[in-house]
Amino acid sequence: MPEDAKILHRVLRRVAGWAVTSFFTEIHVIGEENVPKSGPIIVTATHHNMMLDPAVLSCAFPYGRILHYWAKASLFAHPVLNYVLTSAGNIPVDRKSHDRQKLFLGTFKALSEGHAVALFPEGTSYTETRIMQVKDGASWAALEYTKWARENGVKQPPLKIIPAAIVYTNKSKYRSQVIMEFGQPILPEDFMEQFMSDKEGEPRAAVKRLTATIERKLIESTINAPDWDTLYSARMARELLWEEERSINLDEFVAICQT
Repeated sequence: MPEDAKILHRVLRRVAGWAVTSFFTEIHVIGEENVPKSGPIIVTATHHNMMLDPAVLSCAFPYGRILHYWAKASLFAHPVLNYVLTSAGNIPVDRKSHDRQKLFLGTFKALSEGHAVALFPEGTSYTETRIMQVKDGASWAALEYTKWARENGVKQPPLKIIPAAIVYTNKSKYRSQVIMEFGQPILPEDFMEQFMSDKEGEPRAAVKRLTATIERKLIESTINAPDWDTLYSARMARELLWEEERSINLDEFVAICQT
């Protein structure tokens, strides 16, 4: 389905935008210049809230690019549901398949058409004091696509992975703020020599190395504490130094909190 035909996605994004801006005073975007205006990208975002994160990411994503999210392939079997899911921008993932080329076929198709795929590599939403373990799914998808694109002569620019850190100044507080920071692109091509190696264990090692790179980029742009006491102490210190929370420059919010 062409991007301009994804009517349901545009409707949902508009509604999500209204909902998000009615609760938060601002979605502050940092690093927009790191997001390509066109061409295949995989956006790897932090995941603190199952409902809020996709809404924030979709409605404030630079250049109005449509984001394609993974959904179970079995849901696409019914023609009506297939149309609804596709129109909403979802792409099928056959999680039962042990063949990764089949598993990510919907992802390959979207990327080969120059679209943007958005993933939450931590796997599930959570409320913790730090980044949870980043899983390998995004890395496998990126490297398998790059291999598939080579083999099939795909005429698109090289795939880029865009780390996206979503930080809530206080996600449970009405009229608080959201910071969304996009990091420097990660190039799967830099990992392909090892991934394509015939040596046993090398492809998996390349995946692990790419996952570690994604995780490091996300940690750099988020607030991470070893425990809740440390996080609360940092919050109290911040409130003592800045009596009016909104006086903090949002470009510096994460660095101030982490310090």
